[in-house]
Amino acid sequence: MMLTLKHLYFYLLLLPIVNIAIAADNYYYVGDQATPIVYSDSSIAIEIDNDFAGWEQFIKINPSVNPDAKLSHLPNGMYRIGLHAGVKIESVISNLKTSTGIKKVRRIWIHPTAGEIFPSNGVVVKFRSQAEAQIIDSIVQYDNISNYRWLADSKLFCYLGLEKDQYREAVDLGNRIYESGLAELSCFDFAIEAEPLFTPNDPLFKYSKYLENDGSYGGTIDADIDIAEAWEYVLPFNDEDYSDYCQLQIAILDDGLSDHEDLGYICGEYFGPGEYWDFDNDPDGFAPSPDQGHGQAIAGILSGLNNNGIGVSGILRPNNPQYENYNPFFLTCRVICDTNTLDPHLDYSRVAEALLYAGGSTHILSISWSFGVEPILESAINALYIDNGLLCVCAAGNRNCHFDDDGKEYVCDDDTLLVFPAEHPYTLSVGATDEYDIKWIYSQWGKQLDVMAPSGDGIFDETFYGDMVAIDQMGDAGYIQEYGANPDCYDTTLNYDYFCRFGGTSAAAPQVAGIAMLLLARRPDLFLLENGDCIPCSNNPDSCTAKLLKDIIKYSCEDVVNNDEMPGIVDTSRINDRYGYGRVNAARALLAVSHGDVDNDGTINLLDVTYTINYLYKGGPPPNPNVLLADADCNGRVNILDVTYLINYLYNGTEPAPPICFIFKELN
Repeated sequence: MMLTLKHLYFYLLLLPIVNIAIAADNYYYVGDQATPIVYSDSSIAIEIDNDFAGWEQFIKINPSVNPDAKLSHLPNGMYRIGLHAGVKIESVISNLKTSTGIKKVRRIWIHPTAGEIFPSNGVVVKFRSQAEAQIIDSIVQYDNISNYRWLADSKLFCYLGLEKDQYREAVDLGNRIYESGLAELSCFDFAIEAEPLFTPNDPLFKYSKYLENDGSYGGTIDADIDIAEAWEYVLPFNDEDYSDYCQLQIAILDDGLSDHEDLGYICGEYFGPGEYWDFDNDPDGFAPSPDQGHGQAIAGILSGLNNNGIGVSGILRPNNPQYENYNPFFLTCRVICDTNTLDPHLDYSRVAEALLYAGGSTHILSISWSFGVEPILESAINALYIDNGLLCVCAAGNRNCHFDDDGKEYVCDDDTLLVFPAEHPYTLSVGATDEYDIKWIYSQWGKQLDVMAPSGDGIFDETFYGDMVAIDQMGDAGYIQEYGANPDCYDTTLNYDYFCRFGGTSAAAPQVAGIAMLLLARRPDLFLLENGDCIPCSNNPDSCTAKLLKDIIKYSCEDVVNNDEMPGIVDTSRINDRYGYGRVNAARALLAVSHGDVDNDGTINLLDVTYTINYLYKGGPPPNPNVLLADADCNGRVNILDVTYLINYLYNGTEPAPPICFIFKELN
C-alpha cells in the first residue's frame, strides 16, 4: 500500500490541473471549494528593521496610512497597518519598499468567512485515513518540506512547514495535496485576528496601554499585562445576596478616597470604601486633601467600574452582567495626610496599626508609599506574612533619578536600593516599565526587586509624569488642582474627573495586587482555608497564601530583556536586579493555576474529560482562552495522556490534582 501511494502522489503532482478555471496560485481551498485569492485594499503588512523611526514619524511621512486604523502585530515580526480609502495600493507598496526602516512589504488577503488573513509558510492537512497518512514521507521528500509534525498526536492532522517567506509555495502545495484526493482537507496555514470575548465599553479603556497595548497610542505592541485574556478566566458568582462577592478583600494604604462616578457600589454600599479606617490623625476625616488624588488613582486601577460606558476599566472585573455596577470589596486605610509634605506628623505606630488592621481584615495589601525602616514596621510586615499569610504588594520607589543635594542638577544613580517596605523579603516588590517594555528610568532597583509592571511613558524629564489615565477627585479637586489642565493628554476632551498622566511604581504595584486578587478568586481552594482566611506562613512556609501568590506571579512573568518568545517551558529564573523576574502577565498567571479545567468553568469533572476528547478526536472547539487548559499533566502537549491523567485523578485516585505549571505555549 505504501509503495502505491508514493507513486500515486508523485504522478498526481506532475499532472496539470485542468478542471480548475482559476489561474494557478490564485486560489485556495475552503473545505472543498476552490476560492479565489482576494487582496485587501484597506491594509497591508510590513516588517520593520533597526532603522525604523517609530510609528508617529512613519504616519507623518506616509499620508496614505490611516492613523485611526488598528495597528496589529502579525506573525514573523510583521505589522498590519491600515490605509485610507481610495489610495492606489500598488503605489503605496512601491513607496514603502524604498523607505528607510521598512524591511519587507506584503499584501493581506480576504477570507470569505474569517475576514482579513495573513498567510504563513505552512500547510495544514487532514488525511482521509491512516493509510493515506503514510504518504507523508513522500510529500516531505518531493516538496522539500523543512519540518512537519502531527497535531496532538492524531496521525491524521499534519502541519507541513516550508522555508520562511514561502507562503505562495504553501498555497500551491496545499492545493495539490487536496487535488490528489488523499486529503479530506488541505490548505495553507494563516493567521487571523483573535478578538477577546470581552472588551469594556469604557471610553478610556483604549488609552489604558498597561492593560492592553495594541500600539495605537504609542509604545510596543503587547507591552501590557494581557488583562483581556485574563478576564476570560474570571468566574461568575452564583449567589444573589452578594455574599460570595464580598468575601475577598483588598486593602489600599494611601491618602484617602472620595466619591467618584466610576467607583460605583461596593457590596451594596454606594461609594468608595465599603469599609475604611482613618489612621493619619487628621481631623478632616477620610477624604484626601483637595489637591491630591494618589489613593483615588490607585482605587481606579483596581476597581474602576467595567463596561458602564464611562471612565476607566479596573482590573477587578466581575463576570456577571448583574455585577457590572459593583466592585470587588476593598478596605481603604488612610495613613497619609498631605502628600506634598509627606505628612510630618505621621506616626509610625499609626502606620503599623493600619498594617495590622488590614492584615486581620483582608487578603491582599497594596502599598504605593515608602516609609523609613523602623523595627515596629518591620515587625508588622513580619506578622502580616507569618501569622496572617497576607501578600503585601509594594512599589519599589521612584528615586533612581532625582535632583542632587543642591537641587540644581538632575542625576540618575547607577545603583539604588528599594524603598521600605518594598525591600522587605516578605513583600512582593514591584518596579515600573515604560510603554516600550524598558525599565522606567526613575524606577528603583536592586537584589530585592521581584517583578515589573507597565506605567511609564518613556520620556526622561523631571516631571515624573506617567501616561496612565486614572480617576481623580470629582470636579476641580485632586491632581487637577495641583497640575492644572490635563497635560499632553491623548483625549483633549477629558474632564477634570480624570487625570491622564499618572504613573511610576505607584501605578505598577496595584496592577500586581489586582492580579493576585484574580488568582484568589479563581482558585480559593488553592490559596485559602475553609473559613476564607489566608493560609498562614508560620506552619506552611512553602504553601502559605503569600508565598504561593508571590511565586506564581514571579514565575509567570515575561522576560522583556531577552525578548521572551515562549519557546516552550519558560525559564522561571530571575533575570537581573533591574527587572527582577520580568514584566507581569495576568493571563499567564491565571493559566498556571487552571490546568485540567478544560471547559473553564472553575471545576474539574467528567465534562473536562469529554471536552478534551471532543477537541482531540471529534473536531470540537479548542479550550478557551488557551488550549493548554487541557494540558492536565503539564508536559506542554495536549493529547490522550491528558485524558488518562484526568480519569486517574477523578476516578482512580492514582494521580494528584493537575499541578501548577509555567508552560504558556504548546510544544511541538
